[in-house]
Amino acid sequence: MLITRLHQFFAALTLKKTKRYIIFWFTLSITVATIYAVQAIFPALKHEYVIQDDARQHIFWMQRFVDPELFPQDFITDYFQSISPPGYKAFYQLLTLVGFHPIFSSKILPLFLGVMTTVYCFGVCLEILPLPVTGFLGTLLMNQCLWLADDLISATSRAFLYPLFFAFIYYYLRRSLLPWMISLALLGLFYPGFVLISIGILILQFFKFDRGFPQFSQQRSDYVFCGLSLAVGLVVLLPYSLESSLFGSLISVKQARILPEFLPSGRMSFFEDENPTRFWLSGSRSGIRMSFNPPIVILGLFLPLLLRLKSRFPLANEVRSHISVLLNLVFVSLFLFFVAHILLFKLYLPSRFTVHSFRIVFALTTAVVLTLILNAVLKNSTQQKLLMSATALIGGIIVFYPNIFWKNDFPRNSYIVGQFGSIPKQAKTLLTLIP
Repeated sequence: MLITRLHQFFAALTLKKTKRYIIFWFTLSITVATIYAVQAIFPALKHEYVIQDDARQHIFWMQRFVDPELFPQDFITDYFQSISPPGYKAFYQLLTLVGFHPIFSSKILPLFLGVMTTVYCFGVCLEILPLPVTGFLGTLLMNQCLWLADDLISATSRAFLYPLFFAFIYYYLRRSLLPWMISLALLGLFYPGFVLISIGILILQFFKFDRGFPQFSQQRSDYVFCGLSLAVGLVVLLPYSLESSLFGSLISVKQARILPEFLPSGRMSFFEDENPTRFWLSGSRSGIRMSFNPPIVILGLFLPLLLRLKSRFPLANEVRSHISVLLNLVFVSLFLFFVAHILLFKLYLPSRFTVHSFRIVFALTTAVVLTLILNAVLKNSTQQKLLMSATALIGGIIVFYPNIFWKNDFPRNSYIVGQFGSIPKQAKTLLTLIP
């Protein structure tokens, strides 16, 4: 009797969608995101001279907000300041005005960005499959993907991509026009490349498939929303195309091919002529970079199969048509990836159009797959005790295996500890001898 009641409670906890269960799984999602973030940023608070690896390029110059006289006539500093998106610069400048040093802000911002990403990711998952356990699995896998990389922890412009893009997708699925346009505008101000992806997703909504054949949408709202979004995107991106750089025009492909910086051993290695597989698939700047990290996200590839086997996975009937947004995201990202190669360097780096997209798609599709499997197992199994033990074990592995297998490398932070924070005693002695 006890086992039966526990089984019923467990099934309700994982498969019901009442407000009480939504609050439970949402709170758990926020808790996990907070734990990951605190683990990641804690080392930065233990040492005075700590900075994240990418922050050394994209945030160091913001010390000019504290002291405008810093780095006088420094072309490197001027360059990194000039290429920073306006919203990103303004946000850090505002934080400086209210008393937060840019370097300190970059250390604590990942916590808030991670939580904000989790909030909107949870909402997107519920729009695709309205079960709170799907929201938890989606946010869990998304957070694991993010903390196995160094995007969120960098607190650079690409760290803002995730919360803003998830906000855009959430409001897009909810058809909330004003928040949709605001999130799109903010996305352009912080990470303009993804505005192109967002607009591409909106354009694809014009095409509806009926029995495998594409047809134009008959809903007037689709055209209104897309037209307004195109206008917002144009306003946000226009300054980038009109602004002239103090550092000259973009480098051409012909020039880049003869510069050692762009060759395999260079600082900005791009060209891999001797290894085309690496160039197109895994190159950090040239490749698609379809990452299966953590490895469990490979299950997302099986979602189309499970959606066809509705007799074995009955919950597939509840997967909403909104899931097409993930397919559209893949199509648009791949399209822009190849366009970026054709217009090399004019649309920034090709990999930036795919690496983030596939990370999002795999996390969310895997969450749906795991939910469909869990539902099928709970409804068909007669061995309740064995089922509960196996599910609890698998659930524990999903939650904790990054800490087990990556140990000190998860969450990844890529912090650099400064070794010259104070003047050595010998140097001080020499300085006293200088007249």
